[in-house]
Amino acid sequence: MDILRFQKGYPQIIKMASGHLSLELSDKVSFDNFPAYAELFLSTVDGSLKERNDSVVMCIWEVVVNERKYRLVYDDYPCGVSLESNSDESDKELISIKDVLTAG
Repeated sequence: MDILRFQKGYPQIIKMASGHLSLELSDKVSFDNFPAYAELFLSTVDGSLKERNDSVVMCIWEVVVNERKYRLVYDDYPCGVSLESNSDESDKELISIKDVLTAG
């Protein structure tokens, strides 16, 4: 079984322009590798995919983790994968998700 690994400095939480939080996961994932990375991430956090929206330069997947809705996003500029919150409740849970990913 593959294990989700993070490069130095990741994952990190940042505040987005919306005021909600984003969990920055990687800046090393390519467009072609995003689906496999996303599936591995979702299996690691026991999440599920609800809707998949892919374009030429960006992927936005609507996902559920711990009964909260998020956007799992790949963007090619700047290159990165992030889990984006859209509510105060999801913001709080995002901190717990980061703790799970960095434990051990």
